[in-house]
Amino acid sequence: MSRSVREIGPACVLASLTTAIALFSLTLVPLKIVAGFGLTAAIGTAIAYLVTITVVPSLAYVLLSRVQSKKTLGRKVDFAFGAASRCCHRLGHFTLARPRTVLACGLSLALIAGMLYVSISPRYQYREYLPERSPAHLTMNAIDDRLAGTETLLVHLQWPRSARIDTPESAELVRKVDALVAALPLVRSVTSLYSIQSWASAGQLTQDKFFDLLQQAKTPLVERILSIDHNSTLVTGYFPGTDAADLLPVVQQLERALGPLRAANPDVVFTVTSLSVLSAKASYEMIEQLNRSLLLAIALNIMLVGLVFRSVRAGLYCILPNLLPIVVVGGFLYLSGLGLQFTSVVAFTIGFGIAVDNTIHILNYYGLMRSHGRDVTTALEETITTIGPVLAVGTIVLISGFAATLLSQLPNLRLFGEVAILLLGTALLANLLILPATIAILEGRPLKKGGSRQ
Repeated sequence: MSRSVREIGPACVLASLTTAIALFSLTLVPLKIVAGFGLTAAIGTAIAYLVTITVVPSLAYVLLSRVQSKKTLGRKVDFAFGAASRCCHRLGHFTLARPRTVLACGLSLALIAGMLYVSISPRYQYREYLPERSPAHLTMNAIDDRLAGTETLLVHLQWPRSARIDTPESAELVRKVDALVAALPLVRSVTSLYSIQSWASAGQLTQDKFFDLLQQAKTPLVERILSIDHNSTLVTGYFPGTDAADLLPVVQQLERALGPLRAANPDVVFTVTSLSVLSAKASYEMIEQLNRSLLLAIALNIMLVGLVFRSVRAGLYCILPNLLPIVVVGGFLYLSGLGLQFTSVVAFTIGFGIAVDNTIHILNYYGLMRSHGRDVTTALEETITTIGPVLAVGTIVLISGFAATLLSQLPNLRLFGEVAILLLGTALLANLLILPATIAILEGRPLKKGGSRQ
């Protein structure tokens, strides 16, 4: 146990630190629920390290020292790690036999997946935060299918105090805005002062009598559309539930169409708004900020690894094995049409913080073998055979935990689990294939006689 703590302890310190940095980067996002999650998880990571480095060795010493038969203990260990050891041994043999081919395949995959990742557009729809079989979700789907839709796009028109809203000029301006909203691709129905006036005119009601009727009527419908006291009116377009990536181009189209009306009526204020519009704009900004925090975590962790190992090359070794899982899963999201969502970017950050731990443990044990005088190939073989099964079993345990989210009725929570599982699995393969291949190519030269690389 003492030797285990001495040899693996330093790697555990760095692994916990890199994971905590990745999680703490979420606190930079100005969204309380994400920032609070990142801070809580970072603190939890620090506590988990302290427990691992103190309580676990103490319990292991107390419990394992009572095991009388080494054969019994060996059989139990072989039962847990035997399959993982055989797989890692084969992967190591395959990688070290053809390192250039493995590295070339990894670089090609990273390039192709990176191009797909760059092409991903953020996506957001608030109903994905509702259980799929909940009454609210089912009712919203029914309204979308049978009626105009649950979402709204609002254009608020505000005249100055000195103007009058019950004039033909004002009515004509509302008519033009109504026509612009009705012409939008997503909008199925429009409710406005113009639509009500058109209905009243069809019943032979003059404009003067119409406005007199509006002033006398205090119904919720009238108060929703018009405020004569405040010289303002509202044009409402209804449409079914739509993703932010599809809604924002429509909003931009409406803003451009309102440009000539704003120029012709400088005293009137036109405001395009609604919960759907505001949440779509905010989601894009938040997802971009999450992406920036992820890039910051990647850069800081790579620099930290190079600093701790006192080697620029060690930091460079971390780049491809840990960027590859992110771009590969990002490429999957692009091809599947799921896009970049809140939960997927958070899963990227968490997955990267965990995946970089694999790299640290491999580099730590490889450096230990090299300091004992092993040549590059032998050191890599022993590292993959010894550390690989531990990383494999650890990844399986993590994947089993994340798999529980796949049973959720929340689409965004299921997506979180899917992204985390794919990222962890890809990271394990990248660290057992790409990382040893890179080291074998860059350091695969005979060790000088009588020397050892610390």
